[in-house]
Amino acid sequence: MFVYVAAFKTSRSILFILAAFTLTAFFGCSNPLVSDAELDAHSRTVTDNEAASALQHAQDQEGKPYEWAGNGPDTYDCSGLIVWSYQQAIGESRIFRWEDQWVSDVTMDSMYLYGTYPVSTEDFQPGDIVFITSSKDRITHGGLFVRWINEGELEFINASSYFETVAVDTWPTDGEKRGQWYVGAGRLVVPE
Repeated sequence: MFVYVAAFKTSRSILFILAAFTLTAFFGCSNPLVSDAELDAHSRTVTDNEAASALQHAQDQEGKPYEWAGNGPDTYDCSGLIVWSYQQAIGESRIFRWEDQWVSDVTMDSMYLYGTYPVSTEDFQPGDIVFITSSKDRITHGGLFVRWINEGELEFINASSYFETVAVDTWPTDGEKRGQWYVGAGRLVVPE
């Protein structure tokens, strides 16, 4: 949690800031991915079949143009392709978690912070979400896992500004490619 402190003239403001720091110290910072405790009676991870269906919907879009903020069905950006594909697979639109709300559209960073359950490399399934970044501050890119090429290199489908299209690409899980690096993968969390 980041707190911006400015000059305050009232004791009420100072008390508010102290309370915010106390709560932050007591509860700590949130895990960037959904924790076991957050998966409750109101949410669940997608099934293998739902993830595979989302992957198939994404693969059916291969060759369509990349457009920043494109969310289908004619153009896509990276999060737009994932959002559209999962909406088709689940059959509902408000299935993405943003903080404590269910919404119909999210960025890659929001998907990473609030909407996925962590998946280890040994447990990747087709359709799991791959997170990539070029920034230490936020997730900047992603796609859907297709398969392993070899140990340490995966294949995923993404709406790529580099290729200017929806394309299948490979990515190393260790190291850098085109000024970006792999951060992790997650299984989408949806409302129960």
